[in-house]
Amino acid sequence: SDRKVIVGYGGSGGWELGGEQRVWKKIFGNALCGWHNNGVYDAKNRAGLVFGSNENSNDMIVYRPDTKEHRKLPTPGIRPPKDQHNPMCFDPGSGRAVVLVDRLPEDPKTAEGRTETWLYDLNTDSWQHLREATLPFACGMNYNCHYDPLNKACLLVAGVPTKAGRTVTVFALKIDLTKAAKVGKD
Repeated sequence: SDRKVIVGYGGSGGWELGGEQRVWKKIFGNALCGWHNNGVYDAKNRAGLVFGSNENSNDMIVYRPDTKEHRKLPTPGIRPPKDQHNPMCFDPGSGRAVVLVDRLPEDPKTAEGRTETWLYDLNTDSWQHLREATLPFACGMNYNCHYDPLNKACLLVAGVPTKAGRTVTVFALKIDLTKAAKVGKD
């Protein structure tokens, strides 16, 4: 948003769509993960963040247009489960990326999956698990996640499993780090 471009990230590399005539321009080759990833723009740090992979990954990838930095971050400490196709948005109030991660059961015949909420802080290259914001189903691939600046909330649109199939439902999450800090890190 700072540079008025759209950034695309995938197997063939990184691309930007901007300018007048709007054209896609390749900015680097070879993405650092497979497909089924998602990305957000961290406006606080002026960086793109990419998470997830069809290979199941819990690496965070950073792309900083100003410095051309493009790498997987080392991220010591706790991380979310490895996953792919994750709903994400950036919460400017907390200065963190919100990443929803499916935790699938070991035996899907006897247990349901769930979706965990994790916060990623680029400044400290660290994760925080928000246990209170766990959803009782796995999001899977059909979702949309967006930050609503008017209500200062992350909105998730997902299909919730029911006996009749899936029902489209909207969830709202407001990040309160004073409460989240009490939960602590895993």
